[in-house]
Amino acid sequence: MTIIASSAGAGAAGTGGAMASLSAFAPYLLVASTLFSAFSSASAGKKKAAAGRRAAIAGLTTDRLRERGMKLQQDSALSTIRANAGATGVDIGQGSAMQAYLQTARETELEIVMAHRVADANFAARLSGASDDEAEGNQKAFGSLLGGAADMFSYKSKKDRATFKA
Repeated sequence: MTIIASSAGAGAAGTGGAMASLSAFAPYLLVASTLFSAFSSASAGKKKAAAGRRAAIAGLTTDRLRERGMKLQQDSALSTIRANAGATGVDIGQGSAMQAYLQTARETELEIVMAHRVADANFAARLSGASDDEAEGNQKAFGSLLGGAADMFSYKSKKDRATFKA
C-alpha cells in the first residue's frame, strides 16, 4: 500500500504541519458546523412560533375588545329606542314598537356572535401558523443533520480512497 495525499485536506507530501493539523480537525469542524446549523434552525423555528403565538393572543385580545365595543353600542342603541319610545308615550312591550326593538336586538346580537366566531377562527389560524413555523424549524434542523451526516460520509470516503491505494 502506498500513502498518498488526501484531497480532503490531509496535506501534500512536503507541506508543513499546519495543513496536516488542520485536516485532523476537519471532521470535528464538520460535526460542529452541522450541529450549530441544526440548533440554529430549531431555535429560529421556536422563536418564530413564539412570536406567532404572541401575535395570536394579541389579535384575540383586540377582537374581544372590539366585541365588547359592539356590545356597548348595542346596549346604547337599545337604550335609545326605549328612551325615545318612553318619551313619546309608546308602550315598547307590545305591537310594532316591541317588534322593532326585538329586531334591532337580534341583528346586533347576530353581528356580535359572528364577530366572536371570526375572532375564534382567526385565533385558531394564527396558532396553526405558529405550529407550522416551529415544525418548519425542526425540519430544517433535521435536514442540517442529514446533510452533515452525508458530508461526513463523503469526507470519510474521499479520505479513505486518497489515503490508501491498492
